[in-house]
Amino acid sequence: MYRNYVLMLMMVISVVFGVPVTYAAQGVTIRALSYEPLVNNQDFEVELSVDNSTGETVYLITALYNEETGEMVTYNYVSTSDSLTWGSCLAIPEEGEFKVKVFAWDSMDNMTLVSNVIEIGDNVPQTVTFSIEKRTIGKGDVLAPTEFTIDTDESVWDLLVRISDIELDYSMSEWGVYLTGVDGDYAGDFGSASGWMYDVNGESPSVGMMDYKMVSGDVIRLCYTLSWEDAISEPLVNVLQRYVDYANEISADEYSASSYNELKATVALAQLIIDDEAYNSTQASVEYEVSEYIAQIITALENLSPKVDIEYVTEVPADFYNNISLNTDFVEIALEGGSHQIYPRRLDEIINNSISNQVTNPDFNYEVLYGNSVIVDDAGLVSPISYGTSIVGVTYDAVTANGNDYGDISAINTGLVVVNVTDGVSTGVTVTVQAPDHTGWNEIVTSYDTFYYTGDYYDFTFGVGHDSFGSITSVKVNGEELERVSNRYNAKLHNGGNIVEVEVTYRDEVTYFAQVVDARKIEIIVENLTDASRHDDIRVGDTVNVSFNGITPAVYKLATIYNPSFAFSSASDEDKYEAGSKVIYTNSQLGGEVLGKETQYYIAEVGYNDITFEATEAGTYNFTQGHIQQGWWGSELGTDKIVVGQQDANLSADHHVDKFSVMPSFSITVSPNVSTMTTTSSAIVIE
Repeated sequence: MYRNYVLMLMMVISVVFGVPVTYAAQGVTIRALSYEPLVNNQDFEVELSVDNSTGETVYLITALYNEETGEMVTYNYVSTSDSLTWGSCLAIPEEGEFKVKVFAWDSMDNMTLVSNVIEIGDNVPQTVTFSIEKRTIGKGDVLAPTEFTIDTDESVWDLLVRISDIELDYSMSEWGVYLTGVDGDYAGDFGSASGWMYDVNGESPSVGMMDYKMVSGDVIRLCYTLSWEDAISEPLVNVLQRYVDYANEISADEYSASSYNELKATVALAQLIIDDEAYNSTQASVEYEVSEYIAQIITALENLSPKVDIEYVTEVPADFYNNISLNTDFVEIALEGGSHQIYPRRLDEIINNSISNQVTNPDFNYEVLYGNSVIVDDAGLVSPISYGTSIVGVTYDAVTANGNDYGDISAINTGLVVVNVTDGVSTGVTVTVQAPDHTGWNEIVTSYDTFYYTGDYYDFTFGVGHDSFGSITSVKVNGEELERVSNRYNAKLHNGGNIVEVEVTYRDEVTYFAQVVDARKIEIIVENLTDASRHDDIRVGDTVNVSFNGITPAVYKLATIYNPSFAFSSASDEDKYEAGSKVIYTNSQLGGEVLGKETQYYIAEVGYNDITFEATEAGTYNFTQGHIQQGWWGSELGTDKIVVGQQDANLSADHHVDKFSVMPSFSITVSPNVSTMTTTSSAIVIE
């Protein structure tokens, strides 16, 4: 019975392994450490290394086959549940050609192959598996694991030189070859201890590549490592963990919020891979995927940009009219599943004629300027990564359209969006910023209002309103905490967008609110039209012209939404008053309300926004309660915050009029008409 079992076993081996079997390792790796050629009428001895990582008992078999008939002549085996080194001896018959096969089964009953198969013989090609890997630096493999036929006594270096058509950089010495670079990546590029190492069958040989003689079945990996202490055989996810640890030590204080948040988001994705046990593997397919995450972290690290201190523009820039409009300046999004799409518009819009709806948009740029709670993509989609508040900046590039060149955004006009990432539960509390305006204390500040000034800053006194039973627990402007005095707050607004932040607390519930308040430095230019040689000596009887450099429209022409109006010559006085765009002041010497020129589109241009008057009496002419009044055809104010893209033109649109912004008060001294004068050749500029 025993003899029948052996014969059956031999027959099965002959049938199953009568032809070469490709590598199909399933937890057991066999390597032939040493052997001599097969010689008739002599014993064949082979020393084998078995790596059994399954923890299960396997059966290691060496079998002798007749090359001509394919029949098995003899075999022996050993069972093991561990890794081991085993020497097997087979007697070679006096006549015939033979080969040896080595493999492992899960049991002598199931006979399921659980290892690679090694073949040894004069007519059997001797092969090794060889790869060149850059997985640790996120570049995958230069050469994926590939089987190569080897010659007797061929070294790893011989094979590398023979089969590789890639660039190799190396030096020779009495100790052998030192490989410094492969395909453009060199020792030291990723730290002083980084460089090229090789291993064979999961172990680091004690000799160099020139001295290691390959044997059939070897699995050889030439790998870029971050340190000579790293084990090539460890799962690549361990290397990914070291990248994550390094990235987590980087301080947000040193880098721009945008680049730091990109790194933070990339690390968060990598951590998900690290925590997934499926990636704790040395399988090439798994390591390729892990290598992609390493590449993403390396890219994010390379893209870190130093934090730049903001320097505010203190003068009126020549390109102040290159402005921007956003669909919101404050939004709250949920950490789970929330997002926000920023929709910017260039101001002025680039339209091929004054009544056309064909708009050319420039390339918009988005960047997280402050905070670590969001990231923003190239299309303006804001995505949350953690709770907290961030500020996203929006700019645009220069563009050529309709045969004209249009500049990039002015430095003072960067669009700002404050994004607060929450749990998604709204408190339902409404908060408003209220400022002293031409209509009184409770006027609510809107995104269409601008606070103009001529000094070093705008002295902003304001209040905060809310519709809850709670109390105001924090008010900040540009990050500076303010104290409340008589229910009012005071801050210095700089040239451009200023961020007001408010927290209202009711019991344990906090409502956060933010608003971007626009302030602008302008120049008030006073000219003596009667005698240009004495602009600083205005006298009774002189005609005086006052113009404003740096103001902008509150309501711009936006295709199919708003179109600033103008007064028809046949219009009534009331219609003329409400039409167009104009600067308005109050002056008691001039009878109360003083109107500037009416213009449809050009209120930002000196010469189109002037106030002209005749000095009829000596004294100080005080111009106060200044503001901008605009009329427009089209939609209700606020539609541009809702409408995305262009709509159908409304040729019967309603007319609207409103007052906006706060202009700085100023004074002009008028002297009696005497002959003594002080001359100057240029206009007076009030700053």
